[in-house]
Amino acid sequence: MWLRTPLVALILSAAASASVPLDALPSEGALQALAASGINSADEAAALGLDSADLRELGVAEVNDRVAILRQRNGVVAAAASVAAAVATSVGGVVTPEQTRQDFNFVASHVNTTRQWGKCINIVVKYRYPRGSEVYFDYRDMRELALHYAYPTEELPIGAEWEQINMRFVQESVARWNVTGLSSQFQVMESRVPEVWEPGNHGSTITTGDIEPVQEPWVDNFRYDCTSRTSPI
Repeated sequence: MWLRTPLVALILSAAASASVPLDALPSEGALQALAASGINSADEAAALGLDSADLRELGVAEVNDRVAILRQRNGVVAAAASVAAAVATSVGGVVTPEQTRQDFNFVASHVNTTRQWGKCINIVVKYRYPRGSEVYFDYRDMRELALHYAYPTEELPIGAEWEQINMRFVQESVARWNVTGLSSQFQVMESRVPEVWEPGNHGSTITTGDIEPVQEPWVDNFRYDCTSRTSPI
């Protein structure tokens, strides 16, 4: 005759757990035993936090049944811990730069440019800092570069295409500033004068790196024609 010591019981329990498939469900007999005590499902038993001894007292005699129920309980505990961690982070918990992605946006709206013999344009830019970075730069420097390319240059004269202009701005911006992604949009107001007939708002959007494209609307995106007026009124 041998004694069932705590160590022996632990070994037997571990062996039983290892022999029970991970997706095993409690038997019908185990569910009936729970129902007799007013517990309607294995999920409810798991949520109550019952341990092996509790389940045995409730009439769940088979080790395999207890293991299956306890595995569900562990799943409930793990899920609750995950939710608690998320709540702690979003409600007063510590958020580190490594846990975030920081984007910065700016616009230059209703810019009266002499490009293509007079156009009203909007420039919309979004860029993303490297994850964990706490080194930022003044967006006004990049905005000044965008405005520089909004007007004719020796490299890109008055008749240059907007695709070329936007590409040059993006290339220089990525070379000068530490960003992991950048999206730039040059919006051009329609032109219906005889000299330049370009119906409908149009323009160029370029996106590079780890960032989503700028999603500004193209319909009704100009409040007034800045080639002939300085304000909506």
